[in-house]
Amino acid sequence: MLLGAAVAVYVGWLTRFGGPTMFDPDEHASALYFDRLVHGRQLEQIVFSTPKPLLTLVHGLGWMLFHDWRVGAVLTVAAFAVAVVTFARTAARVSGPVAAVLTVLLFLGWADWSLQVARGNSVIWVLACWGVAADGLVARGRSPAASTPVPAPASDGSAGTLSPIADRPNAPLASAAAGPRWGIASVALLLAGLARGETWLLLPVPVLFGLLAWRRGDRRGLLLLLALLAPALWLLHDELLSGSALFSMHIPGAYTDAYPPGRRVIPLQRWVRRFLRSYSHDRAATLMTTSAALGAVFLLLRRRAVGLVLAAGALFAGVWALLGRYAAEGVYISPRFFLLPDLALRGLAVFGLAVPLDLLLNRLRKERRVVRLGVTGLSVMIGAVAFSLLLWPLTPVDDAYRMARENGIRRSQIAAAAVQALGPVADEDGTVLLVPSLIRNRIAVELDLPLTRVRDDLLTVKVRKGQRFDQQLVRVLPSVDAVVVDAHDARYAPLMVSAPTRFGADTIVPLRVDQSIGVYVLQVRHGRAAVL
Repeated sequence: MLLGAAVAVYVGWLTRFGGPTMFDPDEHASALYFDRLVHGRQLEQIVFSTPKPLLTLVHGLGWMLFHDWRVGAVLTVAAFAVAVVTFARTAARVSGPVAAVLTVLLFLGWADWSLQVARGNSVIWVLACWGVAADGLVARGRSPAASTPVPAPASDGSAGTLSPIADRPNAPLASAAAGPRWGIASVALLLAGLARGETWLLLPVPVLFGLLAWRRGDRRGLLLLLALLAPALWLLHDELLSGSALFSMHIPGAYTDAYPPGRRVIPLQRWVRRFLRSYSHDRAATLMTTSAALGAVFLLLRRRAVGLVLAAGALFAGVWALLGRYAAEGVYISPRFFLLPDLALRGLAVFGLAVPLDLLLNRLRKERRVVRLGVTGLSVMIGAVAFSLLLWPLTPVDDAYRMARENGIRRSQIAAAAVQALGPVADEDGTVLLVPSLIRNRIAVELDLPLTRVRDDLLTVKVRKGQRFDQQLVRVLPSVDAVVVDAHDARYAPLMVSAPTRFGADTIVPLRVDQSIGVYVLQVRHGRAAVL
C-alpha cells in the first residue's frame, strides 16, 4: 500500500496532476464510443482511434458520471500504481529484493510510462492487468490437493525443488491453501485482452500453463480459459459500435490513407535492419539487450518464472512481426507501438542484472542481520546505478518528456477554451465547426455534437500539389460556421485576427482570443457586406 501511494504521488507530480488533463484523442474517442453505445447508436463517421472495450468503459463511464476528464486521470494514475506494485512483487518472488527495486525503477525512470499515464493511454491499463495476472500466477505453492507439488526451500535458501505436500507431514496448513490465484489471474487477463490487442499474442502461454495445472489435478487452472473470451467480446464491441466486427483492424490502414503523406512501404530488408538497430544502436542499447538475454537464461536455467519468459518472448516477437506486416503494407507505425515489446526486453534485463545479486543475498541468509542488511543495501545500490545508466535520461530530467508534457497541457487548455467559447454557437441547429485534428473528439464529446458537425481541419482543408494550406484554409470558410485556431501552427496565420475581419463574402468575428495559450476561437458570418 505504501509503495502504491508513493508511486501515485510521484507520478502525479511528474504529470502535474490536478491541472489540465492532457489526454490523447484516443481517450476522448473512448468517451465518444461509450456515448454511442449507451444510446444504441452507431458512429456517424469513422474515428481514427482504435476502439478498446476496457477504455470505452473506463473513460466513457467516468465522463458520463462526472463530466470531468480528471476522473479518468485519477483512475489511470491508480492503475499505474497497481502495475508497479504487482510487477515489483512478482519480481521479488521470482528473484529477490534487487529485482523488485529495479522493477520499480524501470517504470518510474522510463519517461515514456509517465507520459502515457498523463495521456490516460490504454498501455497503462494493460500493464496493470498484466501485473495483477503475473502476481497471481507466481504466488507460492500450488493446489490444495495432497499430491500437488509446492516449493520446498533448498539449503541455499532458494526456492529449491518441488516436493508433494503428502511427503512433508509437518508442512503448515496454510501452504495447502496457497498457490496461484487462478480466478484473479483469469479476470485480469480477460480485462487485459479488452485493453490492448497485444495481449492476444501472449494469451496462449498462460492458457497452456492453466491446462497443465488442470492435468496435474488443479481444476482451477481451467479458469484461465476465460481470457479467451476477450477477442469475441472485442468483436462484439466493434459490431455494436460501427456495424463491422472487424472495425478495429481497419483503423490503422484507414488512418494512413486519410492523412498525409499516406502509405510508405518499408521493404523487408530495411525493416530487419531497423529491428537490429533498435537494440544495438549505441552502447546502452547493446548492454540492455545483453542483460535481457542473460535474464532469460538465468530464469530458464533456475526454472523460475518460465511462463514470464515465454510470455515476454511471445509479446516481443509477436508485436515486431505484426508491425513488420504494417511496414510491408505501408501502414503508419506510431513510436508508441514499440513500447510494449521494449518493455518485454527491458523487463528481462532487470533479471539479467538482479539475479546474480539476489543469489548472493540468498547465500548470506545465515549471516548476522547487520551483514545481510549491509550487503542488501550495497547490492540494491549497485543494481540501481547500473540500471539507471542504461535508462538514462531518467524521467525527471528527460527534456523530450518535458516538452511532450507541456505540449499536451497547452493542447488541453486550447480545447477547454474552445468548448467554453463555442457553447452558444454550437447550440444553434446545423452549426458546423472546424477544429484542430487532435482535439476534435474532445470537442464533439463536450459539446454533445455529432461528428458530422465537428470537422477535422487536416481532412477538411485539402491541399494538393502546388497549393498552400493557408490559402485552402480560407477557401473552406463558406462551409463552416466557427473555427478553432492553434496559434502555434504558422499555417493558420491568416485567421489569427483579434478583430472582425472580412474574407471575401464572409466575415470572421473573434469569440475568444487568448495569446497566453495560443488560441483563436472565431465565428464565421456568411454573406456580410462589410466588417462589423
